[in-house]
Amino acid sequence: MIAAGILLLLLVLAVKYAVMPNIERYQNDIISKVATTTGMDVSAGAIRGGWAGFRPYIELEQVVFREQADSTSTRRAAGEEALRLPELRASLSWWSLLVGQVRIADMRLMGPELVLSREADGLVYFAGFPINKPQTVEDEGTFLRALLEQPGLSIHHASLTWHDALTPADTLKFTDVGLSLEKLHSGHVIGFVATPPKSLAKRIELRGQFNLRSEEGRWKLAGSAYLAATDASLNELRQHLTVPDPLQSGFGNVRAWIDIDSSVAPPPGLSNRAQLAFNPVRAITADLHLVNTRVQLAEDVAPLQIAKLAGRIEYRASQAGFTISSKALEFRTRDGVVSPPADFSLTLENQADAAAAHGEITASGIDLKAMSALVQFFPIGKDMRVLGERFALRGMVQQSRFAWTGYLDRPLTYQVNGKLSDFGSNASESVPGVSGFTGTVEGNDRGGKFVVASKNLQIDVPRIMRAPLQFTQFDSGGSWQVTPDTFEVTVSGARFANDDLAGEIDGRYWRQRAGGARAAEEKGPGSLDLKARITGLKATTMPNYLPNGGAKTREYLEWAVRDGEITKADIVWKGAIYDFPYHEGKGGTFRIDAQVKGIDYRYLDGWPVANDAAGELVFENTRFEARLDTARFFSAPLNRTTITVDDFSASPAMLGIDGSVDARAEEVTRYLKESPLINTIGGFTRFVALDGPGKLQLSLNIPLGEYDHTRFKTRIAGKYAFSRGHAKLTFGPEISAISGSIAFSEAMVRSNALAGTAFGNPMAISIAGEGEAGVTIDFNARAEVAQLADVLPFRMPQQVRGSADFTGRILTRGGNIDVTIESGLAGITSTLPPPLSIRADESRRIKVQFIQAGQPTEKIRVMLAGNTQGAAQAIDSPESRVTARFQRSFDANGLPRGFHGGVASVADAVSEAAIPEGMWLAGSLPRLDFDAWRVAIDTFYPAPAVAAADTENGKSPISGFDFRLGGLLAYGRPFKAMTLKGRHGAEGWRMTVDSMEASGDFTWRPAAFSDRGLVRARLLRFVLADEAPLAAGAVPATPLDPVREADLPALDIVADKFTFKDRELGRLELRATPQGANWKIDQLNISNGHLKLETDGLWQRYGDPQKPDGRSRTNMNIRLDTTNLNATFDQFGYGDYVKGGRGKLEGQLSWPGHAYQYSAPSLSGNFRVSASNGRFSKIEPGAGKLLGLISLQSLPRRITLDFRDIFSEGFAFDRIDGDIRINSGIMFTENFEIKGPAADIRMVGDISLPAEKQNLVMTVVPSLGEGVAIGAAVLLTPAVGAGVLLAQKMLQGVNTYDYAVTGSWDNPHVEKIKQTQPAKATAPATSTPSPTPAAGPKAEPAK
Repeated sequence: MIAAGILLLLLVLAVKYAVMPNIERYQNDIISKVATTTGMDVSAGAIRGGWAGFRPYIELEQVVFREQADSTSTRRAAGEEALRLPELRASLSWWSLLVGQVRIADMRLMGPELVLSREADGLVYFAGFPINKPQTVEDEGTFLRALLEQPGLSIHHASLTWHDALTPADTLKFTDVGLSLEKLHSGHVIGFVATPPKSLAKRIELRGQFNLRSEEGRWKLAGSAYLAATDASLNELRQHLTVPDPLQSGFGNVRAWIDIDSSVAPPPGLSNRAQLAFNPVRAITADLHLVNTRVQLAEDVAPLQIAKLAGRIEYRASQAGFTISSKALEFRTRDGVVSPPADFSLTLENQADAAAAHGEITASGIDLKAMSALVQFFPIGKDMRVLGERFALRGMVQQSRFAWTGYLDRPLTYQVNGKLSDFGSNASESVPGVSGFTGTVEGNDRGGKFVVASKNLQIDVPRIMRAPLQFTQFDSGGSWQVTPDTFEVTVSGARFANDDLAGEIDGRYWRQRAGGARAAEEKGPGSLDLKARITGLKATTMPNYLPNGGAKTREYLEWAVRDGEITKADIVWKGAIYDFPYHEGKGGTFRIDAQVKGIDYRYLDGWPVANDAAGELVFENTRFEARLDTARFFSAPLNRTTITVDDFSASPAMLGIDGSVDARAEEVTRYLKESPLINTIGGFTRFVALDGPGKLQLSLNIPLGEYDHTRFKTRIAGKYAFSRGHAKLTFGPEISAISGSIAFSEAMVRSNALAGTAFGNPMAISIAGEGEAGVTIDFNARAEVAQLADVLPFRMPQQVRGSADFTGRILTRGGNIDVTIESGLAGITSTLPPPLSIRADESRRIKVQFIQAGQPTEKIRVMLAGNTQGAAQAIDSPESRVTARFQRSFDANGLPRGFHGGVASVADAVSEAAIPEGMWLAGSLPRLDFDAWRVAIDTFYPAPAVAAADTENGKSPISGFDFRLGGLLAYGRPFKAMTLKGRHGAEGWRMTVDSMEASGDFTWRPAAFSDRGLVRARLLRFVLADEAPLAAGAVPATPLDPVREADLPALDIVADKFTFKDRELGRLELRATPQGANWKIDQLNISNGHLKLETDGLWQRYGDPQKPDGRSRTNMNIRLDTTNLNATFDQFGYGDYVKGGRGKLEGQLSWPGHAYQYSAPSLSGNFRVSASNGRFSKIEPGAGKLLGLISLQSLPRRITLDFRDIFSEGFAFDRIDGDIRINSGIMFTENFEIKGPAADIRMVGDISLPAEKQNLVMTVVPSLGEGVAIGAAVLLTPAVGAGVLLAQKMLQGVNTYDYAVTGSWDNPHVEKIKQTQPAKATAPATSTPSPTPAAGPKAEPAK
C-alpha cells in the first residue's frame, strides 16, 4: 500500500509538472484515441490542461466529428461533419492510471448543438450512431455502450433537434438543454431539463435511475423515473411521442413517478384487458392538474371532455391483474358534471379465467350522480352501461367496499359493506326506486342487514303505488335473505313521518326467484304481510297511500275528501300483490280501520259538501263504509249518517247515503240550489228564500264512475217539514208562519197542507212538479196596495189606495222561471189622471208576467184592462187599456242589478221591438191632462228605474214618449188634437209637437236656472185661444198648484206665426227667466211687416207664495210702433175704419195674475198714444149720433173708430196725441187731441171699461166756416188693453163747440154744452171713480 501510495504520488507529480504543462504535445495522441473510440475522423482546435481540485482535466475547443473516408454510412458522405462540440472538458481518473489505462472520470460538454433522429427503420441516431440498435458480438464497441461506460457525462447550454421520420410531425428544437448521466454500480442516474417549443410545453424535467442491459441481442430496461411537464399540451406531444391512447388531448401540469420493467413479456392469447397487467410500465403515480382534457378510455365508448382534472391517479400491475386508484381526485366536465375530491380503487385479477377471476372496489367520497352521468364513458361493458343509465345512481358513497368472485357484471359471490349518504336510484319493473337513503349495509350474496336513518327519504314502487312515498323521517332496521327459491326483505320497528302523517310499520316482503321451485306460480311482483298504524294523516292526502290495486277507491276518495284529519288508522295487508284488492276476500286481506274528524266530504259532483264530519271509516277489500257520528250541511247538523259503497269493483259502484238533518229552511234552500235538483224539482229555490226551523230526511243512491246513464240513475227520497218557517218570493210577498211539509224525489215534488201568512192575511200555497214538466207553485192572498211593491215591477203611486185579492202562479221548467200575478183590483181606487184612474165603481183587471224570470232573456209584461162602468162588469175598454213591457239589467254573473228599460202603450199594442234603456211611453189618448200628470209623475215609474237623488237632480224617470192626443191641457190652457213626441237626453228633453195650435221643436232643460228649468221652443206656428177676461179687482183662478206656480221655468220661445185670440199677429219672441219666486219677462216681442211690439216686465208674487191664496201681478213696459194703421187695425177686424196712417204707443201696464191672463177690464197703468197722416173712413153727417163712436162690448168694442154718422166721406187727420192713465180698467185723459184739415178735437174725461160707461167732454174747433158737422171719435187699442181716440165734429160756420158724453156704451147721452170762442175744454164732473195709482209694483220703464 505504501508503494502504491508512493507510485500515485510520483504519478501525480509527473502529470502536474510534466504532462499538463506540455499537454499540447499530446493533442494528436488524444484525438487519435477519440477517433479510434468513435470510429470517426476527429479534429480539434486548442487544447488546454488544468486542475480542478485534486483532479486533472483536459479542455478541447471546436472538436469536430466527421465520417471517415472509408465509411459505409448511408446517412452521410465521407468527410461530412457529424457533430461539433464547441467546448469539451474531460477529467481524468487516477484509478485508471494506476492500472496503466487513461480513462475519463467525467465529461462536460458546453453549448453543443445535438441532433437526434428516428429513421424509417425505427433506429434512433445520434451523431450518426444508432443508439437503440440490437446488440451483436460484432457491435461490442458501439456508441451506446461507450456512452454508458462513461462514469459521468454532463451537457450544458445545449440545443437539441429532434426529427422523426416515422411521423408527419415537424422537427422539434429544444433549447437550454441540460443533461446529466452518472454511472453507478447498480446502473445509471440520469437528469434532463429542457425548454421545448411553446406549443409543446413550457418546461420539461426528467430524473431517474435505471439499469440498461443487453440480453439475447435486446436491450432490457428496468428502473424508475420522475417526469414533470409545465403547461404541457398533450395534442402536440402526441405528434412526437407515443402517449397512452386514453389521453387524447389536454393542457396543464403533470408530475409522474413511473416504474418500468421491460423484461416481463405477456404470454400469448391474452385479452386486451388482461394485457394491461404485462405493460412494461409496472406502476405510475401521477399528480395531474389539467384543463380542457379529452379522454377516451376505450374504442367502444364515447370520449369524455373534461374542463378540469386535478388529483392523484395510481396504477400498479400485479402478476395476473392490476389496480387503478385515485386519491382526492376531482373533476368537472364540459357538460357541467362535477365530482368533488374522492378516493377510489378498482382491482381486477385473473380476468382470463371466470372461475379464478375476482375483484374489489373500494370508495369513499364518491358522488354517484357524477359517476352515473359518466357511465357511458367507462369501458365497463354495454350491459353495465345500460344498467347505469337506467338506475341513475346518486348520492355519496363513504367507506364502502364491494368484493366479488367471477366477473363484475356476472358475480358468482359477493360481499358488501359500507355507508351511503343521500343515496338514490331509479325504479325499474322489479326494483324499487329510492332517493334520500342514508344508512349502512352489510351482507353478502346469501343475505345481510341494513340500518336506515334518513331525514328525507323517498321510496318509489310504481307497480304498487301511484306516486313515490315521501318521508321527512324514516328510521328502521331490517334484513334480507336470499335462498335458491326466494328473496325476502324484513322490516322491523320502522318509524316514519312526513308532512301528512306519522306512523310505524312491521312486516315482510317476499317473492319467488327466477328458476325457483315455485317461480311459475307467482303472477306478480310478490307478496306482503305487514301491519301499520298511522296517526295525524291529512285526509286529502290519504289516497296517496293507497295501492294501485284499489285505484277506483283511491280516485273516488281523492275526489270526494276535501279536508279533515284521520286521527288514527290501523292497516293490515296480507296476500299476493297481484290479487289486490281481494274481491270477496279472495287471495288476501286488506283492511283499514280509521277514526276521522273535520272531514269535508263531496259525495257527488255538483252536490253540496258535507262539512266537519267525524266518525269511523272502514275499508275492507272492495267495500267502504263510513259511520258518521256528526257532520253538517252548511250550518245544519246531521244526525247519525251512514255512507256505504258495497263493492268498488262493481260497474258502476253504488254510493248509498242515509241520514237526517235538523235543518233550517234557508239551508235546505241552499242545498237544493247547489245541487242538480235546481234544474228539476229544486228550481223554485231560484226565486224563493226560505228560513226558519225544520227537519230534513234524505236518502241517496248514486252510481259512481263511468256507467250507462240509461240504466243507472241517481235515486233520491226526501222530506222536509216546516216548523213556522218564513219565505220571501223574489216576485211575490213575504210569507211567515209556514206549516206543512214538502216531499220530493229525483223526479217529483209535492206539498202537503202548505200554508202561511202574507200581507197580514192567510195565504194558501200549493207546490207540485214532476220530471221535465217542471214545478208549479200556486198561491193566493189579499194585500194592501202599498204592500204590492214586491209583487209588481213598478212602484205603486201614492194616489192608488185600497186592498184587493190576488192570485199567483210560478212555473219552473228547464232552468226557466215564469211568474204570473193577477188581480181584479176590486177594492182599489186610483186618483191618478186617466188612463190610470180607477173609481170605486170600476173593475180593472191587472196581469203581471215574468217570463224566464231572473235570466238575461227575462221578459216582463204588464196589462191593465181599460175602464168599465160598474164594478160588476169585467168589460175591457180598449181605448184606456194599458200594456207594458219591462226589462232589467244583469251583471257579469248573470244576476239582476236594476231596471234597464221599459215600454208602455195606451190603447195601442205595445211594441215588441228590443227594449231600449229607460222608460218609453206611447199610444193614443182622447185627452191628456199634462198639469195633473206633471204633479203625479214623480210617484209613478218602475221601482228600480231612477233613484230619488237622480229625480231631484233633474233626471227624468221617462226616457221618451210618442203620443197621439185628442186634446191636451198644459199650464191651464187647453190644446186641440196633436202628435207629441219627446226624448230625454243628457241636458234634458227634446220634443216635437204637431197640432193646430203649435208645430215645431221644444227643448226642456230641467237643471237650468237653479233647477227651475228652461223651455226653448222654435215653432212654425203658435196659437193662443181666447180666454174669459177677469173682472175688475178679481183674483185669477190659479190652474196650477201654488208651489208649482212659483217654479215657472225660464222661456225662450220663437214662433214664426203667432195667433192670439184668433188674430194672426206675426212673429213672436218671448224670453223670460225666474227670479226667486218671481218671473222676469226679459222680452215679449211681436213683429210683422207693419207692426213692431216690444214689451218687458215682471210677474211678481206677493203674500205667501206657498199658500193657495198667494197673489201675483204682471207689470209690463210696452212699446208699439206701426207704419200702417190700416193694416194693424185690419189684424183685429177693423181695417175699414182707418185708412193709412202711422202710430205709436208707449207706457206701462199691469194686471192681476199671470201674463197670459191679461184682460182689458183689469188693466192699470199709463201710456201715451200718437198717430199721423190717416183718415177715419165713411163718416156720415149728424152730430146727434155721437154715441155710435164707442163700442166696448167685446174686442170689436175695444177697438172702435166709426165716424160714418158724422162724416159721410170720413175724417182725415194730421196728428193724434194723448196721455192716458188707467186704473182697474178705468181710463182717464186730460189732453187727448185730434188735429185734421177739417177740425181739431180735444177730449177730457174718463171711460170705465168694467162698467162700459163714459163721462167725457169733447171740444170741437172747426177749421172751415160753414156746413161742417161736429163729430168725435174714440180710439181704443185693445192689443195692449188701453187707448182712446176722441173725434171732433166739424160744422161749417161754428167756431168752438163743447159736448158732454155720458151714459152707457149701449145708450150714450150727448148734450151740447155751449158755443164759445176757441178755448181749452173744461173737464166735466166725473161720474166714475177718480183714477188712482195702479195697485202693485210700478212697471219698469221701457229701455
